[in-house]
Amino acid sequence: MSIILITFAILVLDMKLIFLHKKNMAQYHHNRDRFINFYEAVKVNAAVIHLMGFLLLLTTVRLWNLLHHNPRLQVIGRTLNKAWDEMVGFMLVILILLTGYAIAFNLVFGWRISEYRTFFSSAVTFVGLLIGVSHYKEIITLCPVLGSFLILTSVILMVLVIINLFVSAILMSFSKERMFLKSWKEAAPIDMLLQKLSSLLGIQYIRTHAQWKLKQQEHKELKSN
Repeated sequence: MSIILITFAILVLDMKLIFLHKKNMAQYHHNRDRFINFYEAVKVNAAVIHLMGFLLLLTTVRLWNLLHHNPRLQVIGRTLNKAWDEMVGFMLVILILLTGYAIAFNLVFGWRISEYRTFFSSAVTFVGLLIGVSHYKEIITLCPVLGSFLILTSVILMVLVIINLFVSAILMSFSKERMFLKSWKEAAPIDMLLQKLSSLLGIQYIRTHAQWKLKQQEHKELKSN
């Protein structure tokens, strides 16, 4: 019920924000020399952002509770609990690498490029660089050798190695946890999901003895029919 109320409140605030935007633009087009106050629109926009963040947090908590009630979805919760130690280790490695590269970009390019002038802005811009949002041409133009080296090593370490190992650790715990399912019928969708994730990440998927028995049982049922 609370999620529905928050969603309805966000919808109302969005409609008010659109109305204020049209009102301010109409005032600006009517008299370009007049001062336009955007304070109310900014406050409404900030309220929408905070409500959306709270809605995301509440939805995550509800989803986590749902994982403990459904027998099939409990596998995901148990997998995350068992892989928590490895996940914390990988997250610490990612944080250390992110901090190191943010400091390096700040020291090398902070004197010339405004996005790397402070440590926080350097970290945000570096994350944007990894996901393809920030532009790298300015870095390569300013310092071709060192800039190319930093970008290449960051992409290889952060994206191709660390994150891949992070997901692989979760998949390994997932493959161990599905062995404790109560019946073979419950193991079938988990095996299919694990196979899809493994093929997506380029990890070799090995069928277990349990799944082989399940296939044999289904084959016998088809023959008997």
